[in-house]
Amino acid sequence: MNILKKIIQPNSKDEDISRHEHILNILLLSCIFLTFISCIISGIRIDKYYTNPVFLIIGITILIVFTGLLYISKKGHYKISSFIFISIIFGTNIYISLLWGTQAQVVLLFYVLIIIMSGILINTRASFIATITSSLSISIFAYLQSAKITHPNLDWVTKNAETEDVIMFLVFFLIISVISWLSNIEIEKSLKRARKSEAELKKEKDNLEIRVEERTKDIQKLQIEKMTQIYHFAEIGRLSSGLFHDLINPLTAMSLDIEKIKKTSEKNKNLKIIEVSIDRAKKANEKMQKLIDSIRKQMTQQETKEKFSINEEIKEAIEILEFKAKKLNIDIIFQEKKQMEIIGDSIKFNQLITNIISNSIDSFQEKKQSKNKIEIATKEIKNEIKITIADNGCGMSEETKNKIFNPFFTTKKIKKGTGIGLFLVKEIITKNLKGEIDVQSKLDKGTTIIITFPKNIN
Repeated sequence: MNILKKIIQPNSKDEDISRHEHILNILLLSCIFLTFISCIISGIRIDKYYTNPVFLIIGITILIVFTGLLYISKKGHYKISSFIFISIIFGTNIYISLLWGTQAQVVLLFYVLIIIMSGILINTRASFIATITSSLSISIFAYLQSAKITHPNLDWVTKNAETEDVIMFLVFFLIISVISWLSNIEIEKSLKRARKSEAELKKEKDNLEIRVEERTKDIQKLQIEKMTQIYHFAEIGRLSSGLFHDLINPLTAMSLDIEKIKKTSEKNKNLKIIEVSIDRAKKANEKMQKLIDSIRKQMTQQETKEKFSINEEIKEAIEILEFKAKKLNIDIIFQEKKQMEIIGDSIKFNQLITNIISNSIDSFQEKKQSKNKIEIATKEIKNEIKITIADNGCGMSEETKNKIFNPFFTTKKIKKGTGIGLFLVKEIITKNLKGEIDVQSKLDKGTTIIITFPKNIN
C-alpha cells in the first residue's frame, strides 16, 4: 500500500501542477494494472487454445508504454506524459473510427473522454483544442465515409445491443465519473488548503495588528514616561524663581537676627531682644526647611505609603506657587475647615494639587481683571473626600475641555507647556487615589475642578 502511495505521489511543489500530476499517475497506474491483467489472460488463452499471440504482443507493448509514461511523469514532465497519453487514446479512437465508422457510440464516448481528460490533466485551453480536434476528426471521417473513400465495418448497426456493449458503455461512464471524481477531490483539497491558509493569514494579520497596537502603546507609554520626567524638571525650573524669592526673605531675616544677637551679646544688656531674634531665626529656618521639603517632594519620583495631612499638603503647594500667583495679582484662598488625614503617597498628592493650582494660575495669563482669585475647599462626605479648586480665569470651550487630559495636548504657547501636567493629574487620581475628577468650565468665566476619592485607599 505504501509503495502504491509512493508511486502516485506527485513530486511537484506547485499546488496546481501537483493536482494534475496526481490524477495522471492514478490513471496511468490503473491502465498499467488493467493491461497487465489483460496480458495474463492473453497468455493463458495462447497456452490453452493456441490462439494468435498478437494481442499479447500489443498488450505488452501498451504495458511498456504506460510504464514509460508513469516514469516520465514521476521525473517531473507530467505535461509531456499527459500529452502522449491523450494522443494514444486519440490515435486508438482514430483506428476505431476507421474500423467501425464515426457514428459508433464507442467513438463518441472516446472523444468525450479525450475532451474531459485534456481539461483535467493539462488545462482549459487543451480541452478547447481537444474539442476542435475531435469535431474536425468526426467531420473528416464522416466525409471520407460518405464519399466511399473509407469502408468501415457497419455490421454492428443492424445488430441488437449485446451484454458486451452495455458493459463497454458502463466502463466508459465509470472512467469519466472516476476522472471527474479525482479532479473534484483534488480541487476540494486545494480549496480546503486555500481556506486554511486564508484563516491562518487572517489570524496572523490579527495577531500582527495586536502586536503593532501593543508595541505602539509601549512606545507611547515610554514617551509619556520620558515626557513626565522632562515635565518635572521643567516645573522645578519654573518653581525655582519663586523658591529663591521666598528663601531670600527668611535668609535676610535670619541674617539680621543673627547680627542683632551678635551685637546684643557683645553688649550683654538685653536678653529679651536676643530671645526674640532667636525665635525669629528659628521660624525663618523652619520656613526654609518647609519650602525646601516641598520642592524635594516635587523632584522625587519614588512612591511612598504614609499617613499625611491633606490640608498641609495643599498649604505646601500654595506656598510653592505663592510667588507665581503674586506676580499676576492672584489671591489663593484655602477654606480650611477640618483636618483630614489619609494613608497614601503624599508626594503624588502634592504633585497633583500643585499641577492643578499651577494651571489655574496660568489661566489668568491672558485675562486682565482687577480681582483674580483661586478658591480651594475640602469636604468630607461619609467615606469620601471632596476637593474643589475654582478660579475666575479665562475658562475654556467644551471642545478644549474634552481634550485637556489627553497626553501632549496643550493650549499654551510653545516652550510654556508640555501638555503632560493634567494627564499626570488624572493618572494620579484614578490609579493612586482610586478616585474621579470632574471639570466644569465656561469660556471667560472660569474653571472649577472637583476631585473625589475614598478616604480609605486600598
